[in-house]
Amino acid sequence: MQWSIRSLLNPVIARCLIYDVSPFDLEHVLRKVEEKSLLNSKMLENTWMTEWKQKAEYFIDLAENARGKNQKRSVSEYYQLAARCYYACYLLNSDLVESKQSVYDNFSYCYQQYVLNSDQHVEEVLIPMGEGVFLPGYLHFPNGKEFHEPYPCVTIYVGMGSSKEEVEIEARALINRGIAVLALDMPGTGDALFKYGLKLHADLIEQAFDEIMKFLSAHPMIDKERLGTYGLCMGGGLAYRAAAKYPSVKACVNLFPLFVSMVNLDSIPRWMRQGLWADYQIGFSDKEEWIRTMGTLEKDDVKGQYLLVHSEFDNWMEQEKNSCIYNKTTGEKREIIIKQQPVYATKESIMHAMPVGEQMHWVKIQAADFLVEAFQLNCHGGYHE
Repeated sequence: MQWSIRSLLNPVIARCLIYDVSPFDLEHVLRKVEEKSLLNSKMLENTWMTEWKQKAEYFIDLAENARGKNQKRSVSEYYQLAARCYYACYLLNSDLVESKQSVYDNFSYCYQQYVLNSDQHVEEVLIPMGEGVFLPGYLHFPNGKEFHEPYPCVTIYVGMGSSKEEVEIEARALINRGIAVLALDMPGTGDALFKYGLKLHADLIEQAFDEIMKFLSAHPMIDKERLGTYGLCMGGGLAYRAAAKYPSVKACVNLFPLFVSMVNLDSIPRWMRQGLWADYQIGFSDKEEWIRTMGTLEKDDVKGQYLLVHSEFDNWMEQEKNSCIYNKTTGEKREIIIKQQPVYATKESIMHAMPVGEQMHWVKIQAADFLVEAFQLNCHGGYHE
């Protein structure tokens, strides 16, 4: 079968569009890639990276010019554009770990400049995991109103190969409805991996849940009676386990959750189970043993309110596997099944994330409204009268 460049890049293109990379910038880069005589995947990767980095540098120059004029909001907006360019670079799965980290450092820095120069109320947080070792994150607070009472808070868990910077799209829908959001690099992701060496191990994940709960319980601006978890892909498995471990968690949202121990190994894409990048994230030489240990995410059940969003076309977590997770929850629950066939996938490609991801523009609204109801919020973010 003859694959076009765009077919090869379909999963990356879809993620770019889901997470607000400019479609015009994306089209520009795709045309530049297609103009080259690409003889191998390395040449494809180099061209993609070079074009996006040039765009990022252009936006950074605009940001720094705005900084010189004390135009703080413009600094934020230009760095947001630059962050999305580096995000497009980060989406390529490369076994050159040093290169991957360099891209992430630029992505992370641009995102930091975006949020810290914006009008948003955002706290940078470091949740301790031992001496000199932390889970880095951002605690996003609702804007546009004075603080009178603690906010309900949802912790968003990211999937393998992702980071705290990616979840802005889902977080914004919650923040706009009066819900604070804690976005973290869990073990195996972002700066938790690159800066502090925390691998995607089940025992470290369990420890992280405990430390996150301690942090939230001690924060004066967080309502300990209205906590939620929210996760995508493998982050969905993390969100489920966190809510199951702490019955005080009021609500859990799962968007196309991946419980890796439930999935046929042959269905998992190569980049998640072999190669230097996978080895670096996981830290296990025996992938089957790693998958077995990750079965801890299936322990217990969610007793709070539960929303499951999945797809008829998911070829990792098929219907019966999602039904198994859904049926064992014991609280109030709701299920949304995506029936639209994915656009950016074919029968020959992995399509776990795309069926739901391509519907993120409206699914995130459903998820946010589900949490508003679970927390009994009125339109101003407080309790119902």
